[in-house]
Amino acid sequence: MGKEYSGVGLDPNVIGRARRLGTTEAPNDPIRIGKIGVGELTPATAGNALGVGMVDVVTERLRSAINAEVTSLNARTAAFAHGDRVAKVVANDTAALEALCEGLAPDAVRLAVIGDTAGLATILVSPACAKDLAAHATCKVEGEPRPLAFGPDGNLTEP
Repeated sequence: MGKEYSGVGLDPNVIGRARRLGTTEAPNDPIRIGKIGVGELTPATAGNALGVGMVDVVTERLRSAINAEVTSLNARTAAFAHGDRVAKVVANDTAALEALCEGLAPDAVRLAVIGDTAGLATILVSPACAKDLAAHATCKVEGEPRPLAFGPDGNLTEP
């Protein structure tokens, strides 16, 4: 999540949460995202986590990078009343994925892992998503399913 990708840290049009910014989403909007987790705040953001209120789960490393005063001031200035509210905080990316997928059968998980909302050329997706994406002429599914890679700290090592 970073201001260099979007003024609110993640592009609300990409994540399908423009409504939270006061706009109306079209009823036939193809973006159907149930839950969003964010692992970190970019250094370029300098602690301004405006938009964190649009996500459902954040890691402790993101929460600890937030400058609450700057974020709150930006939320008030932008008239984004809930833009600075912090969601459920979990220890690391592993815990975030567990929280986001809680109650879902593994083969039903429709998951996409992206580096940022400005760079969507390559994303990691679950097998359920890959199957749907393979049917779209504008998408190319590459490689065989494989587990996500985590470091010893429980955080993703890609993308």
